[in-house]
Amino acid sequence: MISAIKTAIKFFNEQGIHSLNNIPPLRALIKNQKSSKNIFFFTMDDVWEKTNLSDLKRLASILDKHRVKGTFFVTPYYNNIELSEKKAEQIRKMLEGHEFAQHGLCHTKEDMSLNAKELRSGKNFLEKRLKTKIYGYRAPKFLRNRYLLNELASLGFLYNSDQFLLRPYPFVKDKITVIPCHDKCDPFALNWNEKATLSLVKSKIKYSVKSGKPYVFLMHAYDINQNNLNILDKILKEAKRNGLKVDMSLADFAKFFIKSKGER
Repeated sequence: MISAIKTAIKFFNEQGIHSLNNIPPLRALIKNQKSSKNIFFFTMDDVWEKTNLSDLKRLASILDKHRVKGTFFVTPYYNNIELSEKKAEQIRKMLEGHEFAQHGLCHTKEDMSLNAKELRSGKNFLEKRLKTKIYGYRAPKFLRNRYLLNELASLGFLYNSDQFLLRPYPFVKDKITVIPCHDKCDPFALNWNEKATLSLVKSKIKYSVKSGKPYVFLMHAYDINQNNLNILDKILKEAKRNGLKVDMSLADFAKFFIKSKGER
C-alpha cells in the first residue's frame, strides 16, 4: 500500500501536480455566470470518414433543441482512411456552430508516441479540411505520454482533454488547459437500459453541482441511434434543470480559463 502511494505521489510530481486541493471550483471562476452552478460539456469522439451523416443530423437536432454547443473530436486518418474534402465539408455544415478538435492521427496505439511533426500534420490537415482553427486534442483510447502537453503548447493547441487523475479538475500545465474527460468510457458503451444509464448520468450531474467540477460528457459517433438520442434528450434536460451551463465548448472554456489564470 505504501509503495502504491509513493508511486502515485511520484507520478503527480512528475506531472507538476503538487496539490489537488488548491484549484478553486469552477463556480468560483465563472463570476459572470451567477445563474449557472457549473458547466456540462458535450463531447463526441471518433468522427471520421465513415461516420454516418444521417446520425449526425439527428444528433445535431437534439443539441440545437437544447442550445448545446458541442465539441467533436475528429480523426484525420482513421485506420489510415483519410477524411475526404467532401465528407469534411458535409460534417462542417451539419455541425455549424459547434467546435471541432483533433482526435489523434490514425486512432492507433502508435498515436501514443506522436511527435510534434505528426501532431502538426494532423492539426493542419483538419484545419484545412474543416476550415476552422483546431484548439483541442484528445488522444485515442486515452493513450498519452508525459511530454504531450509541451508538444501541444508548441503547436498552438489551447487544451488537452484526456482521462487524467481521479479528481478531474481543469488546470493549466505547460500553458495548456487540461480538461479531463469525466469518464473512462461513455455511458452508452455500457449497454445499460435507459433507467440505469439515466441514473448513472444523473448521479454524475449531482456530483458536478456539489463539487464545482465540470461534467465532460462523452459519447462516440457510433453510439448514435434513436434509443440513445432519446436518452440524451433527457440527459440534457436534467443538466439544464440542475442549472448547468450547456452552451460552452471546450475551446470556449480553455480561452476563458487561461485568461483567468494569466497564463497567456
